[in-house]
Amino acid sequence: MSTFTPQAGGGRPPFAVEDEGYIGLEIDDEVEVLASHDFDGHTRPLIWQKEYRRACVVVDALGRDPRAYDGAEHVALLRAAMGRAVTHLDGVSPD
Repeated sequence: MSTFTPQAGGGRPPFAVEDEGYIGLEIDDEVEVLASHDFDGHTRPLIWQKEYRRACVVVDALGRDPRAYDGAEHVALLRAAMGRAVTHLDGVSPD
C-alpha cells in the first residue's frame, strides 16, 4: 500500500492505493502535477496533465495493480482531471 498526495489547490487529502510509486520517470517541466509521492527524499509526480497542441493530456502512472482503482480518492481525482480535459477541448463542462 502506497500513499499519494494530490497537489495543493485541489482540495483533496492524501490517499492510499494498492500500487507502487514509480521513480526515474522523465517528465516535461511544463506539466501540471496532480498527484505525487515522496520516495528517498524526493517528490515524484505520478498523475499529471499537460496541454499538447489543442488537447489536454492526462497521464496516470498508477494502475499497474488493478486494485489501484478500488480507491475512491484515486478515481475521483482521475474523473476531475478528465472533466477538466473535456472542458478544455470543447468549452463545455461535463455533467
